[in-house]
Amino acid sequence: MSETIRKPIKLSEINIDSGTQVRVELNQSTVDRYAERMQDGQPFPDVIVFSDGVNYYLADGFHRFFASKKAGRTEIISELHQGTLDDAVWYALGGNKRNGLPMEDTDIQKSIKIALERFPQKSTRQIAEQIGCSFQYVNKISSCKHLSTSGQLITNGNNQEEPEETPQVIGKDGKSYPAKKSKKAKFVLTAGSQLSPKPITNIPECPPDPQDTTGDLFDGYSDEIDDVSPEEFELEEGYVKGAIRYLEMISKENPYRSGYFDTVEEWIRGNR
Repeated sequence: MSETIRKPIKLSEINIDSGTQVRVELNQSTVDRYAERMQDGQPFPDVIVFSDGVNYYLADGFHRFFASKKAGRTEIISELHQGTLDDAVWYALGGNKRNGLPMEDTDIQKSIKIALERFPQKSTRQIAEQIGCSFQYVNKISSCKHLSTSGQLITNGNNQEEPEETPQVIGKDGKSYPAKKSKKAKFVLTAGSQLSPKPITNIPECPPDPQDTTGDLFDGYSDEIDDVSPEEFELEEGYVKGAIRYLEMISKENPYRSGYFDTVEEWIRGNR
């Protein structure tokens, strides 16, 4: 990264509408709290700004920016980097690793979509490292075709969700069948599931790959699934593996991780 300088920049000169805001929305209570502390004279970290010689792009510090406005300030102390708008966006995507206010799940998902669309040359591992999540999670969000960069479902003109293609499964006879959710599925973890103490909302379901053949989670349980068709069996197995993959996507740095796993363990004990 190029050499940086520290300087005050007028709030009116900083561009905040060029796609560097990776959160779905700001937390107004945080803005209000920061503004009160600023009025009391409490110091805050510098915001991060990139300049291409013409524009100043805010890359990190949106809550501090708006708090400064609310506190009646006209300038904000900035750490100024030389770089393009793309440089500013890429830096902004790493806010989850630096910010005092943790990003929500929808913020991380929006960040992933921005990265996939704006930086197609980057690998999923590079994107995951920059954002601070697992590369499996990046792959998962990449497969969700109906999630926009605003973190919301993409709808048609009638505000209805666009129909998704019916997933297919390959039966043991080698033929392709439309995937149907089996009534016998015992452990399905989806977006917004009550297994999570902090539910994810407005996120489309991305069913796990029913053709995933890594391991056999059903060894020893053949008596319970004799009446299940080949395609239903493979779909069930896919959902179970998908549930495990959801858990693997939770970063070890996520402060809610232990709570998630405690809830899952409690669910398993009560549903064996």
